[in-house]
Amino acid sequence: MDKQTEKYLLNLVKRNYEEIAADFDLTRKKQLWPELLRLTEPVKNGDRVLDVGCGNGRLLEAFGEKKISYLGVDNSEKLIETARKNFQFSIFNFQTNPNFQFSNKIQNTRPYQNASPTESSARSGADGFWRGTFGRAKYKFQVADILQLDKLPERNFAYVFCIAVLHHLPGENLRIKALEQMKNKINKNGQIILTVWNLWKQAKFRKLIFKYGLLKLIGKNKMDWDDILFNWKNNLGQPVSRRYYHTFTKKELKKLAVRAGLKIEKLSKDKYNYYAVLTK
Repeated sequence: MDKQTEKYLLNLVKRNYEEIAADFDLTRKKQLWPELLRLTEPVKNGDRVLDVGCGNGRLLEAFGEKKISYLGVDNSEKLIETARKNFQFSIFNFQTNPNFQFSNKIQNTRPYQNASPTESSARSGADGFWRGTFGRAKYKFQVADILQLDKLPERNFAYVFCIAVLHHLPGENLRIKALEQMKNKINKNGQIILTVWNLWKQAKFRKLIFKYGLLKLIGKNKMDWDDILFNWKNNLGQPVSRRYYHTFTKKELKKLAVRAGLKIEKLSKDKYNYYAVLTK
């Protein structure tokens, strides 16, 4: 992929999430799927957790009953603003509640308060995290790019979660760079918990894969093989924004992990996703 196309797609993804932030938030106020909850189970009291591409922050809801430090980052300013508001008003309930449902009922939560970077440092604890709490978890949300995690002062995380993010990065080199950035944030025994969409298993996406493959064969598609574009539709079914995805295979994920200097502890899939646990 040439640099111009790469830059265009990166900007497209960023613009897309700014455009759909409100609708995206509504679609992500559901229970976390069982496989993802199983991946969060090893997180224990005292762990430091980094959520890369945190979106509206819903993964934090899985940790509410654990005494952890959680940092959620995303390059979408609107989604970070949404995440802060979600936990300020306790939109999320604890996943472990058998009567789980979304509501505005106030939980045992200290409100997040907006502040400048200077003010936030003054109110954060010794480890640099916000004093905002959700249940027993201490949290912070901030704008940061997956390709520039080295700019974050926080490191030595026990777990880095990257849920449904990597398929938005165009080109193999950027995906490897993202994995390397995450690798540098975990401690020596830390784990990267990664998921990407399994687009091959869904007919509507297979059609797009073949469509863009044919366009590439005739020289009318500058994206890489197995890259697709499709429309995001709002809750009225109206297309409102253009989205970019790369279609992964298990073999490709293994190759990326190896090239990024990571070990594959676990790699599985279901109808909708691939799940990987990676270590140094």
